[in-house]
Amino acid sequence: MDAQKECVFVSEKSKIFPSTRLFFSFLLCLCFVALAIGTSNISQSMVCMVKKPDTNFSCPLAEPEVEAVPCNHPKQFAWSSIQQGLIYSGQNFGSLFMFLTGWQADRLNGKWTIVAAMVFIIISNALLPVSAGVSFALVFFLRFLSGLGDALLSPASSSMITRWFPPKERPSALGIVTGGRQIGTLIILPVGGWLCGNDGSKFLGGWPAIFYLSSVVAAAVLVIWMVFSADKPSKHLCISHNEEAYITRKIEEENIGKRKQRKSTPWRAILTSKQVWVAVAALVCHEFPLVIMLQFLPKFFSDVLGLSNTVNGLVSALPMGILFLSKCLSSSLASYLTANGHLRKTQSCKIFNFIASLGLGICIAITPLMGTLQQSVWAILILCMANAFAGLHTPGVQTALVQLAPAFSGIITGIAFTVAACFSIFNKLLISQILVTGSKHEWTIVFEISAFVAILPTIFFTVWGSAERTALRIVLALILSLPILISIGFCVLRRSPVTEATAKQNGADTIKMDVRMTKDGMIIVLRPDSIVTDNATYSISGTHWIQISQLNVYGGNNGTILSFDEAVSWCEANKMNMIWHLPDFSGDLLTYLRNKIMQDSLYSKVAVTTYHSLVALKMRCTDTQLLIGLVWKSNEFSIQNGTATGTMYTAWFYSMMDSFTYWGVRSLLVPSFLGVDFLVTSVEDADRALILEAATAGIKTIIYDMVTVQERNYFARQMQLPMIVDDLVELLGTSSSASVSSNNSSQKSN
Repeated sequence: MDAQKECVFVSEKSKIFPSTRLFFSFLLCLCFVALAIGTSNISQSMVCMVKKPDTNFSCPLAEPEVEAVPCNHPKQFAWSSIQQGLIYSGQNFGSLFMFLTGWQADRLNGKWTIVAAMVFIIISNALLPVSAGVSFALVFFLRFLSGLGDALLSPASSSMITRWFPPKERPSALGIVTGGRQIGTLIILPVGGWLCGNDGSKFLGGWPAIFYLSSVVAAAVLVIWMVFSADKPSKHLCISHNEEAYITRKIEEENIGKRKQRKSTPWRAILTSKQVWVAVAALVCHEFPLVIMLQFLPKFFSDVLGLSNTVNGLVSALPMGILFLSKCLSSSLASYLTANGHLRKTQSCKIFNFIASLGLGICIAITPLMGTLQQSVWAILILCMANAFAGLHTPGVQTALVQLAPAFSGIITGIAFTVAACFSIFNKLLISQILVTGSKHEWTIVFEISAFVAILPTIFFTVWGSAERTALRIVLALILSLPILISIGFCVLRRSPVTEATAKQNGADTIKMDVRMTKDGMIIVLRPDSIVTDNATYSISGTHWIQISQLNVYGGNNGTILSFDEAVSWCEANKMNMIWHLPDFSGDLLTYLRNKIMQDSLYSKVAVTTYHSLVALKMRCTDTQLLIGLVWKSNEFSIQNGTATGTMYTAWFYSMMDSFTYWGVRSLLVPSFLGVDFLVTSVEDADRALILEAATAGIKTIIYDMVTVQERNYFARQMQLPMIVDDLVELLGTSSSASVSSNNSSQKSN
């Protein structure tokens, strides 16, 4: 017998195909398939379970008072956005227990831990359709149970991977095992879409069948797992002596130790390791945007692209299939590169994670730009590319978590996914709060926040990440706080616009004035920032009022420049509304204008516009009742007075600033954050899509820089938009179209 054992240990290699450990990875993969089906089913079923809000207010009397619903039609629920967010995040609340299960994962029997996980999945899905009609709280509790199943399965599988697979094979094993999540999602989304599309007329009442089917699949996987699985190689009935010896020898080289011989958990070492927390932060940034892919993608296709339930399910499954293929292929490539000495473990993890985070962030950022039915193919292709990049995180940060401390992989994984679950709870509640109506503008905010978070690991994981067991250092906690701080910052600092009841534009009885301050603090009305005469050039900010008041700028008997108070008095006497445009940033000027509005009660007669975002933000923060507009132009920085700004070496900077301005305004992120009430848009940049999207977000549009009557007819008569013009008689004639005069200092002569 001893001789036989010695012969067995001589073997240097054991092929992974075919092998028992490969078969075991497929068993674990099946468990994740059942988990994904039992948890991702809510993303498709929620589209069918919740009544959509009625957004058609044009003819309320056209709606019937009594609605006939077939008796076999599945019930729909009027859950609020916060209730939907809690249901989505219920699973993540259960996943918080991963910290405790991860602590014990390396001590408990992995086989029976996964059995318990499957039981939770079966119970939670089997009871949900009945519970939904009883209480929202019961639905949340059952989703919490499914999260407990995840909390048991993930750390147990990580611990078993370190017991079953040598270090160089773990990236491939991890790709196969965790790929079960994508396979399960790939299955349930099209099937769920088909069941929702039936509306209960064919099979088990429509959406309830989704949960019953999930329960049946989990039960089948449970039976297979109990028959063919084992906690470790030495307990498996089908493994060969050669393969068992190979696994044992390779793992002993890592000095993991046996479960019963394990020393106490080095909590201080783990919790103060920079490498651990950098990997945890990278995992959070990876999971944060995937909330959209795994939970909210069918809702995006329904809200923005308007896809039917059946088509929605099929299309939503495509990115999941791409994610699975990407995981498997990239993990196999990483295993090949490390096994053959082309890359070290840390180098491999950093390279794959860098490509994954960069590609994922860019693709998610681009997606909202393809938010129409005509561009739906491009939107789907970009989301598939995003998932292809996301799959590279498996040989990246996820492999790093398993490799950092193999003896305590269950604990580290438990900590990592517990933190990720906390951020996922916050993310789902945040998304549910943003998506009030499901408009393209709201979805743009969701995608851009997720894109920024996704791209963060390209910096900190590339610099500080590791897949090696290294010395312990101080935790960089700020890295972990970035995603949630960004999201909270946007929602907390975001300003709300003034309601329609507070201030109302009255068409052609409005005058726009460019307000400036002289050197001695006098407020005047003048469009240019300087006055050019035959003898000299006078800068407004560098010249005293006594000098400016004596200049005859416009000629004739009444060509002097108006002071601000004179212009306002004239407008009030003639019952004219006013737009005060602030070309420059001045704290004293802002204070004066705000006090003027408050003292004279001009809220219903005055709006303030500016090019500067900081001015708009400061005005909104100091006075929530004021009507504020943001003036913008796509070439504001790169073109000045018809000529290019800067030199051949600096022109790129101004073009880049224009690009940031364009996409910030075009996506409505900047106007929404500032809380402006309207956009003052040049005729060159005004398009129908922007105008309609802004109106949906509660932001009006004013057009300026019009030079032809045809432009006037289109925007004033067809689009019913107010305009800013210099010469009312020439452009408008006798038309009564809504307009804003921009005559500035010549108002005395009118």
